[in-house]
Amino acid sequence: MKKYIRQKTKKKEGIRLLDIDDLYIIYRISVGDINHKEIATSLLLTPPAISYRLTKHKKVFGKIYKNKRNGQTSRLNKNGLIIAKKCETALRILLDDEQ
Repeated sequence: MKKYIRQKTKKKEGIRLLDIDDLYIIYRISVGDINHKEIATSLLLTPPAISYRLTKHKKVFGKIYKNKRNGQTSRLNKNGLIIAKKCETALRILLDDEQ
């Protein structure tokens, strides 16, 4: 029981460990077919920096990306899509976007 509570608490705190770039990366991957190079270009980062961020996401949330990759395009699994919705909400709040 204690292990379950720790895991649940860790996932809730996980989104707090991400910066705005991480939120944007997860959101953009959830939107559709976009490769790492396009995301990197939009954030003024390098593709290896995006790969580093994806590894960071895996450490924070566990497995949120599907194993299958087409080149450098990532896909989110069911848990990843739930996290992406939270990222979208956080980005709206941070950017003070009208809903």
